[in-house]
Amino acid sequence: MKVLTSLIPLFFFYNFVFAEIPEKVISKIEELISEAPSGTRTAMMIYNPLTEDTIISINASESMIPASNTKLFTTSVALELMGGDYLLSTRILADDNDFSDSIIEGNIYIKGFGNPTFESDDLDSLV
Repeated sequence: MKVLTSLIPLFFFYNFVFAEIPEKVISKIEELISEAPSGTRTAMMIYNPLTEDTIISINASESMIPASNTKLFTTSVALELMGGDYLLSTRILADDNDFSDSIIEGNIYIKGFGNPTFESDDLDSLV
């Protein structure tokens, strides 16, 4: 995590104060990446929205699992949009639309909507 936390302040400081990143900062970024433990997958792209220039691009199109810091931004936006009291749901659906006979004919589906706390015990309760 040392590499990522070292890069974020550099990016914001130089991007918004100087609107471009000097070559020595790019060299420092490359140095930090080279010091990452072997087997570490690294990708980044620093883009200047004012000039629409790509400052540095390293494996930018490589598909990766988002870093923890990225998840923090996503979580922050989700909380802002949905609020802290928003409840994620898990629904039971069926092909049968007529429940008056108390018999479900056809398939039964479980549809999750991202509830990270849904566990096997919860499924047992639903069943």
